[in-house]
Amino acid sequence: MKVILFVGLITYCYGASLTDSDKRAVGVCLATQVADNTAKIDKFKNLYASKTIMDAEVKAMKDSLDKQLMAMKASYDKTKTELDALLAKKADKSQVPGKDAFGTGGSTYIAWGWTKCPSISGTKTVYTGWSGGGYYQHQGSGAAYICMADVPEWGSYNNGNQDGALLYQTEYEVSGYGVNGGGIKGQHDREMACAVCIVEKRGFMLMLPGRQTCYSGWKREYGGNLMAAHYSHNHSTEWICVNMNPQRTPIHNNGNQQGSLIYVTEMECTSSVSCGACSGNRIPTAGGCARYVQNREIACSVCTK
Repeated sequence: MKVILFVGLITYCYGASLTDSDKRAVGVCLATQVADNTAKIDKFKNLYASKTIMDAEVKAMKDSLDKQLMAMKASYDKTKTELDALLAKKADKSQVPGKDAFGTGGSTYIAWGWTKCPSISGTKTVYTGWSGGGYYQHQGSGAAYICMADVPEWGSYNNGNQDGALLYQTEYEVSGYGVNGGGIKGQHDREMACAVCIVEKRGFMLMLPGRQTCYSGWKREYGGNLMAAHYSHNHSTEWICVNMNPQRTPIHNNGNQQGSLIYVTEMECTSSVSCGACSGNRIPTAGGCARYVQNREIACSVCTK
């Protein structure tokens, strides 16, 4: 390498030809170039030495991390073995809960007219939503009110107007229909809220029309008004139990959209109630409606067991 460098320096300083008058200048040039290149060589040596040191440091760091990882794995394996042994011990048949510990299963129901499920032990909210149904003057579409999820997910769809089955939000129609309690008057023309509830360990559910309380052995989830579509409308619906203190959906419109409509239910005594096989104190026949009263709005309750 030194020979090659020397030859290169001679060529650089002497050029193609050399006269006697140029010798002193050539000597100065040669000395300067040798000093500069020696400094460059020393710099390269230092850089190489630094790389060697850095490589050694990286290797030492890697070795240390490998040792730490091995120690952590050993600790994990030991803990897992201990937990497996503990779980195996817990799995002894004598410690497995009996079927009674799980109750009788569960049931679900819709809390109509409420933005959440009742605060009752064992009752939880599955989702909240808004009540929907068919248009009040349409004869088709679904007859039952349904509780739509607040946030939809779309499947296959077409944004064009095909007019098949049609779904509308359900509005309270309560102004002028005789019920004042629970703030229901203030909900006129508002969209009805709903919530789907799950009941743990109570596997039976019934909507009890005509009573605010449940029978013995049943737990009352909530009470309310029996409601349905208007008798004169073309679109029939089911009867549902709407919370006595009804609420509107968080996103609602105070205007009268006339979509799916719901009204309180009133008793009409057009014929007497009779039952030849029933005892008189069970279903009295006097008074047209027996124990029910003409033109009186009907209460309801939702019960679980």
